[in-house]
Amino acid sequence: MVEISFTMIIQVINFAILLWLLNKFLFSKILDYLDRRAQGIEMDMADASRLQQEATDLKVLQETELLNAKKEAAEIVRMAHKRAESDAHIIIANAEKENNAIIVNGKKSLEIELEKAKAELQNNLADVAMDIAQKILEREIKPQDQQKIINDALKKIEKWN
Repeated sequence: MVEISFTMIIQVINFAILLWLLNKFLFSKILDYLDRRAQGIEMDMADASRLQQEATDLKVLQETELLNAKKEAAEIVRMAHKRAESDAHIIIANAEKENNAIIVNGKKSLEIELEKAKAELQNNLADVAMDIAQKILEREIKPQDQQKIINDALKKIEKWN
């Protein structure tokens, strides 16, 4: 049978005291530490989840802003092209007006020069006719001399043209 000795009773009492002391000082602190650690892990998990959600929200916001920025840039480029086309049309219209004014002025200048040339030609023709008449009157002209005088006069006229 089992014999219970005094030493064994002391050992059981010592063991019970040891368990009580461990429970009072060590296990409660370990359990408190484990509870705090579990709460810390739960809070970290909640923070990680919250941060992940915030990161997702920020990513969506940035993508939206990027898309809006691209749309604005495209609109700016479109407006710049439109403005450039408008400016080009204005420049072309002004150039055409200047070109037409230059042509009109050129035509007027040519007409004036033509009138001057005609007047000068008439004066020169009158001079030539006077020379011919003078030569005819100065001498009696043979048909060959008359032809020579006419040819000389025509040559003078051609030089002026």
